[in-house]
Amino acid sequence: MFFNLVNGYTYIGSSVKLDRRFRVHISNIGKVKYPLYNALNKNGIYNFAFLVLQFFEPNEDTCLGLEQNYLDLHKPEYNILKLAGSSQGFKHSPDTIAKFKKTHAGKLHPRFGQKVSDEQKKLTSLSLKKFYETHEHHAKGKKWKLSYQYGIRGIDIIMTNESNEVLSFPSINSARIHFKVRFTTISQNINKSVIIKGEKWFISTKTKS
Repeated sequence: MFFNLVNGYTYIGSSVKLDRRFRVHISNIGKVKYPLYNALNKNGIYNFAFLVLQFFEPNEDTCLGLEQNYLDLHKPEYNILKLAGSSQGFKHSPDTIAKFKKTHAGKLHPRFGQKVSDEQKKLTSLSLKKFYETHEHHAKGKKWKLSYQYGIRGIDIIMTNESNEVLSFPSINSARIHFKVRFTTISQNINKSVIIKGEKWFISTKTKS
């Protein structure tokens, strides 16, 4: 599972060679226009957690059955196809996948559908606190329009009005959210002046380093 720490969205997959599959996913960032890779490119890889949900013997049928269980359980937002293995060239039919799922459910997933205990929540919280004692989050202290999910790997937007008031934003998206205008109102008027709600603003940019 790829877990987006910014919005909680997920992607689920399986492989008999997990390390190789993981490298393929990472190499697709910025190259393949699928929801997962778009999100990794927008939010940054350090805003994602990579979770191994379950290890099992390297058998394709078993992996597909387990993957389908997790797809049905979590309903991941970044998965375009909801049939296990359908993106990797497997030719199994939905009926076959359903049989794999039924075969490997139950005994392999005794906690499916159960609520996470308070103890587990506490342990997860303690683990995250311990991690951030030595790893500072790059978005610490930044909220809403200044938070990095609105501008990572983008361009800084500088807005200057006729009174020489200057507003700086980490992305086009954060600027349009602040002014409550369309994305194109900002993007199509870079290095130009535009009237926004009766006030004239000059839009300039600065490339992120």
